[in-house]
Amino acid sequence: SIERLDIFQTDIFPSSKTFFFTPIALSYTHPFFSYNPNIWEKKVGEVQLNEMRGKLSKAKVDLELKIVQQFLSCFLSQVSCEMILQEIEDLDSICKVKKQLFDIGRTTKAELLRLELNRRRKANSYRLELVKLKNNIRTLFLSTGIEHVEGLEIIFKEPSEEFYIKNIDVDALKVVD
Repeated sequence: SIERLDIFQTDIFPSSKTFFFTPIALSYTHPFFSYNPNIWEKKVGEVQLNEMRGKLSKAKVDLELKIVQQFLSCFLSQVSCEMILQEIEDLDSICKVKKQLFDIGRTTKAELLRLELNRRRKANSYRLELVKLKNNIRTLFLSTGIEHVEGLEIIFKEPSEEFYIKNIDVDALKVVD
């Protein structure tokens, strides 16, 4: 737009003509009390961002809890396997003593058969617990994303009561008859 300002001659000022030129005029009008999509998107975006951050932190906590639970189930299975093996060794030593007592006539054949049956039951429960341990280890590996590890042994340190993981070959664990 072009504007012209004429100043007529006075006692103090001479006459003059001034031109004002504005090459581009941009204007933006928006009523105060109507919908403004830009402001609304900013407010909604902040709320959505906070909501997504909350969901992300909850998902992280859920994943950590799942992994800790699977780790502890592996640990409990391993401890159970070790306890059953100890019980089998104890039954073996009791069977040896009972056989010696049977040879000298101090115990019955039924007592020997009962001990042998208990030993075989413990051996079967050891096999089942070993399968449970292998499944727990595989589940732990799948949930953590570990692709190729030969095995896992969870070791409990008595003085400091800390857990740590050691690589072993799970398939090479001994199986008791």
